[in-house]
Amino acid sequence: MAAAEGEFSFDMSLSSDLAGVDNRLECNICLDLYVKPKLLPCSHTFCEPCLEKLAARHRRGMGSNQEQRFPCPDCRATVVVPKNGVSGFNTNFYIADDVERMRARQMCNVCSDTNTGRGNRASSFCQDCKYSFCKECLVGHSRYFSHHRICPLSNSASVTMSRSRSCPSAVEGSAAHGTGPDGRGETCQKHKREELRFFCEPCGLPVCRDCRVTSHFQHSPVIDLVDASQQAAAKLQDDLEDLNTRIGSLETQVESLSNKREHAAQTKREVETLVISRAKEIISLVKQYKDQVLTRLEEEASSLDEAFDSDIVKAAEELSSLSDARSRVTRCLDNGRDLELLRLEAEMRNLLRRDGGPANADSQSGQGLAAGVSPPTGFYLNGSDGDSSTIASLIFSHIGELIQLGKPAEQNLAMTQPKFVYDDSDQASL
Repeated sequence: MAAAEGEFSFDMSLSSDLAGVDNRLECNICLDLYVKPKLLPCSHTFCEPCLEKLAARHRRGMGSNQEQRFPCPDCRATVVVPKNGVSGFNTNFYIADDVERMRARQMCNVCSDTNTGRGNRASSFCQDCKYSFCKECLVGHSRYFSHHRICPLSNSASVTMSRSRSCPSAVEGSAAHGTGPDGRGETCQKHKREELRFFCEPCGLPVCRDCRVTSHFQHSPVIDLVDASQQAAAKLQDDLEDLNTRIGSLETQVESLSNKREHAAQTKREVETLVISRAKEIISLVKQYKDQVLTRLEEEASSLDEAFDSDIVKAAEELSSLSDARSRVTRCLDNGRDLELLRLEAEMRNLLRRDGGPANADSQSGQGLAAGVSPPTGFYLNGSDGDSSTIASLIFSHIGELIQLGKPAEQNLAMTQPKFVYDDSDQASL
């Protein structure tokens, strides 16, 4: 009983290795187990039939001489189709082997054809024969090999994998198509009973003994598959070191670029705050100077208006007096007696002499504002009328010019804010 329990003991390390294997063996296009898995240059794998359909869809509308291309369904990288078609892509033997092993566990190795997928689904696995059996075939097997250890399997792929984890022998040895009946490595597709034990370097293909002495007879070198695998492992180790070096360099570069981007964002925020502050200062100064000029204009206009009112009153009074004198003179000339004429003439002489005489009579009004000085008649704004270049230059000088920092020394430049100071003449300067 203890031995039986040991046979079905749960191997934690094996369970960890097989966890999630179902997703790894599914094509992301058809969402089913891989069929002839092909490895694209971008390292993504898809079924050959799925790639055929994808390439055909992108081939429409292209000329016969144009290079066939299509985007990788996973990473969208542009993939160039080999001259001999999708079948020219490298086969992902690691995935293909796992798929075949999984299919072998699902299909009966006695009555099923894994090439066509036809046959009965396996329900049990013999740990001694390394074969999967359906219920009918298991009856015949047990009749002659009743002492063999049988591990039950599930009807679904996911449960099959779960059961096989608790039966390590079912995973370690498989009699699927492409694998020898004695549990050895992959067999040749052309020579079904021959194991792939050699590697043809000119063709880049694993070959069996029969292929070596027939179709690959004149090829050189043809070395042992184990030696080729060791050479490939050594090259992959070098590639791994190169990848680690490049990844480390890129990680450093990404970190450096991220720091630079953060520094650029920080300086952008600082400059933005400074520009807004300086612009607000200029706007405040413009409003302040505008209020000062308008206040002064209002005060001087009010004073001038009062002076005009006073002069108008005086001129009106004098006009009324002279108008009365003119009426008296007119009536006296028409109807006056001699004595009245003499008296009025003496009175008019005194009146006109007092006002400056006849020659200055027209220039007497309007002199109350400033005697001997031409009175003001309005206002004028002295400045750069219509020319804003000077103002724009001052604003540009105050806000500053935007400069991108490039040299390390420039990164320590202090951003100073110039101050506006008003002098007594209400002029702004830096």
